[in-house]
Parts: sequence; structure tokens; C-alpha cells
Amino acid sequence: MMDDVLISNLFGHFSGDVVQATQALKESHAQRSIVLRVWARMRCPGCSTDCGSSRHKPGGAGTTDEHEKALVQLVESGLVATDMADHYGDSELVYGDFRNKLSKEVSDKVFAVTKWCVSKPIEKPVTAEFVLEQVKERCRRLGGRVELLQLHWHDFADKTYLDILLPLINIAKSHPHLVSAIGLCNFDAKHTDEACEFLKKKTGSVGVVSNQVQFSLLDSRPIKYMIPICQKHNIKLLTYGSFCGGFLSETWLTQPPPELCSSAPSTSASTPSATKRLTPSQRKYLGVIRSWGPWYDFQVLLGLLFSIAAKHGVAIHSVATRWVLQHPCVASVIIGTSLGTSSSNGSPPPGTPPRRPQRHLFASIGPPLRLLRLFASEHQAPQQPRATENLRVFGWELDEEDMRVINAAALGKDGEKTDMLLDKLGDCGDEYRNVG
Repeated sequence: MMDDVLISNLFGHFSGDVVQATQALKESHAQRSIVLRVWARMRCPGCSTDCGSSRHKPGGAGTTDEHEKALVQLVESGLVATDMADHYGDSELVYGDFRNKLSKEVSDKVFAVTKWCVSKPIEKPVTAEFVLEQVKERCRRLGGRVELLQLHWHDFADKTYLDILLPLINIAKSHPHLVSAIGLCNFDAKHTDEACEFLKKKTGSVGVVSNQVQFSLLDSRPIKYMIPICQKHNIKLLTYGSFCGGFLSETWLTQPPPELCSSAPSTSASTPSATKRLTPSQRKYLGVIRSWGPWYDFQVLLGLLFSIAAKHGVAIHSVATRWVLQHPCVASVIIGTSLGTSSSNGSPPPGTPPRRPQRHLFASIGPPLRLLRLFASEHQAPQQPRATENLRVFGWELDEEDMRVINAAALGKDGEKTDMLLDKLGDCGDEYRNVG
């Protein structure tokens, strides 16, 4: 049974209303935040095998009780929203059950955000009634309202996505008890613009509030086309991949390139980073690094980031996060943690700036949970889960010289590395559609 006492005092720390913060995003308010991506695997009590979706990430196994305990810690820390997806196993069911065990005072301030991912043609008429049923299904699985519903589309040659977005926008207006706002997920710039222009023509306004895309020092594609489109239509970016699976950290500084298929356990502290078994996420981001440039260039970048991190009294990953956050239209950066694993990273490094008060955060929970919207206060308790250490990106900024040095290494001369990535991968999200 969920112990509401653990989090009942949390929300007294917030001077602003959570609903007002959400409305700020809908109105494209110029705030920055972090997204926390939480991974977990279900383990049945008394069972020696893991149960649930095959998409679960290794290293976060646990029972429902263990997941709830981890979620309580995160909510206590100020992380009070979740992002899931319809195809992430039982993520909506598990988080919905967690949310509905909370007292009304607390549950009213906990946000559920999910996705409707269309991965193949829809083999039935797409009517307003059909779209409403899909929204209701998300609400049924979550046991309540969806604060932000994001649409992912499989093939932009199929314009049915426009026929879906229009009723979604209308439903957010006519059924606010079901869904509060509509966003996009992994849309490229061309079709983000197409969707916004279509909705403006049909409804008089853009309607969508955000687009979730990959954006990091090693994947700067959004700079070229996506950010100008977001500025044109006044929508925000929710960005993931800023740590590149942990590669943008001190762990990989001065290390040789990793072996893609090493058999060494990734949890062995004595094993050099380069020979540890890579996680699926790390294998993905190793591919991003290889698309960006040679390992030598990556080591040069890490060395520059280490120097800048020391200057500001933070870690390399905080510099990488800060760089993304300081770009126009970026509302949040998605980071990762695992439910059911150790959550302490020790004390912050000397000189770590104080946390900026009243910053709203996002968390995204991967299979079976993806934790999304968070709220942070400077009055939080000193002992926080590992995920909250990423709040150290607040309270300071990269100066012009920092940005100049980082851009020279990460983007290349005149943005040549950005252009090369666009040539290799296509625009934002195209890697999910250009498969096979």
C-alpha cells in the first residue's frame, strides 16, 4: 500500500500551481527544464525470471512494490509527472496504479504524459469517434486524465496523421477531463511545419504545444531546421539523448573506443569502460558517435567539456545538458535513471551552484515506465535520488566563450558536422522511419 505520508508535505514547497506551470508550456512560456527518463523491469515476487515487455532495459529489474518505492522517492524529490507510450508494455497501467494510490491532494499535482505511436497504416476509417476512443483508451489505462498526449507517426507519405491531429486538438478543447494538451514526437521540421500550418488553417491556431526529438552535442540536427520551425510556430522542444547513453561523461574520458559486443559485465567496477558490455542504449548512441565523427574527435570534445565543467564546478553531463537547454525553443532535456537500482551518486562536487528555485522539470520513463513532468524546488531535502542530481544544470549558464569553444568542437567549422549528420541520418526522427 502506498504511504502518502512520504510525499504529503512535498507540494507545500511550491509557490506556483502545477496547473499554471502546465498552462505556461501550452502558452510556450520561456522556461527551461530537465526530463528524467526512468527505466524499469517488472519482477514477480518469488519468480526467478523477469516478466513484461521485451523492450525493458536490463539493470532496472524490480517488483511493483520496489518500483512504487522508487517512484515515491522521485516524487518526494519534486519529480511529479510521467511520460509513457502505448507500446511500452504495462507502463500506463503501472504508473496509473501508482498515481491512483496517492491521496487526492497529491494525485491532483501528479501529471501523466503518454504517447500514441502509430507504427503502421490504420486499417479502419479515421473518424473523430475513432480518435476519441484512442484518447479514452489512454485514460482508461492511466486511470485518469492525460496531461500531454504526443503523436508519433510512421510514414509522412500517409497524410492520415493530419486527420488525427485535428480531432486530437478539438478533443483537448472539448474534453479537458480526458486530455489537456497535444504534442508531437519525432516529427521532422518539414512535417512539423506542415502540421502546424494545417491546424492553423483549420482551427485558427497551431494547437500542438511541443515536439520530442533527439538533440545533443553529438546530434545537433535540430539547430538547422527544427528550431527555426519551432520559433515560427511558437512551440517547444522536449529533447532526449543529451548524455548519449552516458558517453558524455568523465567515465569515457581518455578511454579507447568500446567493443560493440563485449562479453564483460557492464556492472563490473574493475572492468575498463571500453571493454564493458554495452547496454542497448549505449549501442545506439555509439552509432550516433560514429555518425558524428572519429573517436579521436570525441575524446577532444570530452577534454574540452571536462575543462569547462571544472570551471563551473559541475560534471561533464551537466555541461552537455546546459548546452542543449540554452538553445531557443528547448523546454526540457530528457535524462535517464532506473527504477529499483541504487539511486545515490554521493555529494555534489565542490562549487556546485545552488539549485534554481521553481524550475519545472520533465521526466520520461522508459519501458515499462517513462517518468515525465517534474517540478523542483530549492527547498528540497539534501538526500535526493540520483536522478535529481541533474538539477545541478540550474543556477549557472555557459558564457559566450564556453559556447564558442563547444560549438567549434561539436558542430565543426560552419556547422559541417551538423550538415554531415543531416546527410547521413536525415532530419529529426527520420532514423525511425528510414528503416529497412
